[in-house]
Amino acid sequence: MTTIIANGVTYDLDLLASGDGGRGYSVLTVPGTGSEAKPLYIAIMEDIIADAARVLSTTSATSLTIGTGNQVFVTDLALSFTPGGYITLADTAAPGTNAMTGIVTAASGVNVTINVESTDNIIGSGTKTAWNVLGVGKPGDKGDTGPAGSLDITGLGAEDMISPDDEAVVFDLSAAVNRKVLVDDLAITMEIYSRMFI
Repeated sequence: MTTIIANGVTYDLDLLASGDGGRGYSVLTVPGTGSEAKPLYIAIMEDIIADAARVLSTTSATSLTIGTGNQVFVTDLALSFTPGGYITLADTAAPGTNAMTGIVTAASGVNVTINVESTDNIIGSGTKTAWNVLGVGKPGDKGDTGPAGSLDITGLGAEDMISPDDEAVVFDLSAAVNRKVLVDDLAITMEIYSRMFI
């Protein structure tokens, strides 16, 4: 019996040769990722990919302030981060809101140093103590700024304001330039009103 272990599951590779031209289409199994039963060859691939993803991801409890320059931290696992590669540190509580990406300048076991070279490689701010540490590709160059848009909705005066009880509301975004927005959804209208007066 020939076996492989992927994502904590031991697979019998000899089953791949059974029926279906040796591809294991009819042999169903549940992969370690916990999804529904799948053909054996797909379950094996899914679990190999899950293992590969873990090779480049870990966590860190090092207190770091989001910003440019060197960031020195200790990871929970010693992974194969090497100088010249890139790492993204993402706040575990708000990964899409607080993160920074830098080039690895030193890595020895669980001790890693990255250099966050530009504010373009930062989102958010603050000091965080719980990080997802992810091996990533080199960040792309910042694109050109697009042309300025034109928002000039006119023709409504203060006397045209509609109460929040109606299906629509008009409010002035910037009195200095006389721009207005028409919101025709009551739920959005109520959200806008609640944010304006808090």
